[in-house]
Amino acid sequence: MTSICRSQSNRTKKPMTTGSKVNDIGSLQLHSKHDIVIETLDTGLARATVRDQLFIDKLLLAGLITLHQHSRAGYFLRLAELASVHLCSPSLSPIVSGGVRKSDLYNRGLIKLSRALKDVRHLHGQLGVDVVQDHIIEDRHTKDPVRIDAIRAVLSQT
Repeated sequence: MTSICRSQSNRTKKPMTTGSKVNDIGSLQLHSKHDIVIETLDTGLARATVRDQLFIDKLLLAGLITLHQHSRAGYFLRLAELASVHLCSPSLSPIVSGGVRKSDLYNRGLIKLSRALKDVRHLHGQLGVDVVQDHIIEDRHTKDPVRIDAIRAVLSQT
């Protein structure tokens, strides 16, 4: 195991240069897979920003959704993050530990996501909920024009 650690520590990275001090501009795999913009920060360092990391980003870059719709999709992503849908099961520790405010006894993130999806179902039916879950939260790509139209309709609601 020691030899593995030594061989990994002897590796050298060849940074790509932008004419400024380089901080983080990503790997070759990142640049080949995504649309990358290299920004120069106020400190003079360069940083790579991935413009098309998610499916909704690709829809925005293709002009299929507006910036307002993209922001709305970000709202659904934040709700999913608060509900812990990607990382872990909902935390029930506040219920067991005691000594917490009554408003913190429930997983409010999960409740907020549930209410948002209930509103989508009311306005756009099950197809609206499906496109939010599949293409916004779970980041599944599609070329189906019906589903892309449904994404635009759901994201257009205020």
